[in-house]
Amino acid sequence: MKRLTKLIAFVLSFALLIPLGTVAFAGSAAKDGVHAIIDGIRDGSLVLDDTVSGEDGEAGIFSGDGAVQAFKNVRTFADLFRAFWHYIRSIIHSILNFTANHVLQDAHPEKKYLADYQSEHFYSGTQTFITEPAAGWRLGYSNVVYTPEDLLEHGYYMGGYDLFKVAKGNFDDLKVRAICMSDGSGRGVTAFAVIDAIGISNYDVRQIRARVEEWAKSSGADFNAINVAVSHTHSGLDTQGIWASPKAWLNNLAAMGVDSLAPEGVDPALTERFVSCAAQAIEEAYGAMEPGRLYYASKNEKEYFNDKSDPDIVLEDITRLRFVPADAASTPTIIANFGCHPETVGLKTDDTAGDRISADFLYYTEQILNQNGYNFILLQGGLGSLISSGRGPSNDELDLNRYESTVRFGWEIGYLLLGMTMSEEEIAAQLDGGSDADIYKGRDTEAYTLWYQDWQPSEETEVAPILNLRIEEVVFEMDNPILVGVGKLGFASNVMLYGDDGKTIYTVTEVGYLELGENIKVAMMPGEVAPELVKGGKTLTAEGSSKGEDFAYGPMKSYFDDDTVLLVFDVMNDSTGYIIPDNDYGEVVVRWDSDINGFTANTDGMLSFGSKSGSVFVGTFLELADYRNTKNGSVC
Repeated sequence: MKRLTKLIAFVLSFALLIPLGTVAFAGSAAKDGVHAIIDGIRDGSLVLDDTVSGEDGEAGIFSGDGAVQAFKNVRTFADLFRAFWHYIRSIIHSILNFTANHVLQDAHPEKKYLADYQSEHFYSGTQTFITEPAAGWRLGYSNVVYTPEDLLEHGYYMGGYDLFKVAKGNFDDLKVRAICMSDGSGRGVTAFAVIDAIGISNYDVRQIRARVEEWAKSSGADFNAINVAVSHTHSGLDTQGIWASPKAWLNNLAAMGVDSLAPEGVDPALTERFVSCAAQAIEEAYGAMEPGRLYYASKNEKEYFNDKSDPDIVLEDITRLRFVPADAASTPTIIANFGCHPETVGLKTDDTAGDRISADFLYYTEQILNQNGYNFILLQGGLGSLISSGRGPSNDELDLNRYESTVRFGWEIGYLLLGMTMSEEEIAAQLDGGSDADIYKGRDTEAYTLWYQDWQPSEETEVAPILNLRIEEVVFEMDNPILVGVGKLGFASNVMLYGDDGKTIYTVTEVGYLELGENIKVAMMPGEVAPELVKGGKTLTAEGSSKGEDFAYGPMKSYFDDDTVLLVFDVMNDSTGYIIPDNDYGEVVVRWDSDINGFTANTDGMLSFGSKSGSVFVGTFLELADYRNTKNGSVC
């Protein structure tokens, strides 16, 4: 309970400090905002507008009718606490919302309006869908190091943990990895690029596409989609502008309502670096395309993932797509898919300052695969909010620091991907057991658990050359006041569009539906998907959610037959934060869990674009999947 009390106190303090802080830094414009709060309380415009059911237009919970609504269905202590928490949540949300909409003024010199929006550099996919195998797979691979050459001289800020932290060195290199693939049907090439970074805005994704398009004009390259994701390393550089410098914070606060000042976002030098390197990687991958075969295998490896959030749900499979070129002299490629935050090495602890950049475990996974003759790329799976490595410092009672734990986890994932279809005996003979003895020299290695102990191999199947893809632009209403405030201050490079009322704020993002072969379906999501949206969980139900309502949809897997493999490609073409069920949304969520006879809490909603992220993005994906099922082979 002490932690819970501190958490609530922090949120309320943060909400109140925003207007107070702007007074100190931004002068008269912010003072007017504080007076607006006072006036809002007096005239009733500061409304505690959340209701018991979360539906607009119903009685506010501080009204008499609202109170009756809140408590009339109370049957258990969980019901009573849920009704009580609506009051607390309403206070938190209303203060934050009023601050974002009435205190903070837009720091951008000119507002952009949804009515004027014109789509550019957007790719909708293959347009037509096929059911019979095409001529055959072609795939090309590239990776480009984008660690800035002036890393120490320039003063780049890190992104992922602490604000205002300048990188003082690096453990390893940050890269952009890319693949270009086609089924040989003549419907264009699909590109996937993954940047070792915490996140990327859809705006910057489109800048990368624009660079590639310039090259495509002269090369004749034909793309049906150019998709850009991030590895989500928490030890990289600030590619979103959120962890910006103190100078940027002062500048952006001062720029509120002042047309002569422009806000500072992502470091322009860094933006140029990752945009140009991503375009280069895609172009090189396109040029390296060659024929071959594609194979699929997966293995349940729950012990490799640790979900520190509530509810504790993970997508347990590690998936491997293996491309084998027809030319035996060419290098094969492993495309991995699983959800795990690369966040082990970058946190400041007693044994590390947390000021050295790193791609985290991915770099060391790639190291093992490269040593064994494979290219490597990871397309992040259902990341959730706090799903990270299950091979941490305390695992097996080994005395490892965070960097050593990162190397260990990365190496083991590499060996696991290599040995997925091998027997225990084959692994011991061909992979030398996945030896990582260097890390354990001088340590109590008797405590070490062999990663392949009691190993059961997986079956590998060939994937027919069918690639169908449909991507939809989604106009999304941002109603998370924290991220609205960040956007208005001009830190992130996401495009913010005002509605006709001049107050409601929207952004444009993308959701995709991909088919590989006859039974692999992929949800391409712009943020970090809560695994319960994919496989189910108690928070999708009224009794298990903080709002006491059912989620609008069933688990995504329930819409497909048992033979379908449903994968998730997360943080794809945008970084919209956590994608969580609407019925469990809140800047702070506290619930009574009868299973543990205690309280659980999370703050996932603070880092989500809005309260409807779950229903809008899941609903769009299901509509695209239904398009495939009902308009087979037709032109959209």
